[in-house]
This record gives sequence, structure tokens and C-alpha cells, in this order.
Amino acid sequence: MQVRSAARATGSADVISSEMGQLLGSPLPWCGAGRSSTVRDEGTKTVTADDAFVWRQGRAEVVLAREGATWQVIYTSTGRLLGPRQVIYRMAHKEAKQAAWDVMARVIRACRDEDEGLRAGRSAAQWMRLHPLDQPPLDA
Repeated sequence: MQVRSAARATGSADVISSEMGQLLGSPLPWCGAGRSSTVRDEGTKTVTADDAFVWRQGRAEVVLAREGATWQVIYTSTGRLLGPRQVIYRMAHKEAKQAAWDVMARVIRACRDEDEGLRAGRSAAQWMRLHPLDQPPLDA
């Protein structure tokens, strides 16, 4: 699966030691072309790259990636015995606003924290503004 391999490829990203509030106030200047970044905050990990936005906490993972002319939101998790990842939810959206709302809803469902869901939704929206659908991916 292309999205999962993209999410794993960003695992060795640069660690940015900055507060989440400062990141949301800025237009993400650290997310340049060909560079990926990681933000860690109390067990939550957000990875942004040119091909996917990934939010992780514990066993849950929410991936936002563009596939063709749509935004794909995929929510995966491992079982209680840490088996292989299972896709719990997958949806394709044509509008970025709906995809950001969907990321927010999946994060809230995964961590049961509305504030974290709002932060993830805003970060996903900022990532989508930097990588619009009408612009070809940088790796193509």
C-alpha cells in the first residue's frame, strides 16, 4: 500500500522541538520541498512529508494523502495483542475542507480528546494548503 510505505518512510524525520501552539500560528516554514518533519507532544507524533500527513498516538494512526484527484483519509490501528495494522476507516474526499474535518473526527475518535483533534485538523489543513490537488506531487 503506497500510503503506508510513505508513512513509514518518514519515520526518520527531523525532530522539531517547538510547541504545537507556535506551529499552528505559523505557515509551517519548516515543511519545505523534499523535507519531512516530526512534531512530538506528549506521546502524539505528527509527521508531514510531501506525500502524506500522518498523525500517530499509541496504536492509532491517521494518514491523509492525495491519491489522484482526491484526498484519502485512512485510520488504522493495531489490535490489543499488537498484531498487524488493520484499516478501521478509509474515505476519499474531493474537497480539502471535508478531508480536514474527517482527519479531525478520526483523531478525536482515536484519542478521545477534542483539543488534539482540532490541532490535528488545523495541521492537516495547513499541509493541504502547501500540497494542493491541482499541483503535481514533487516525486512525480
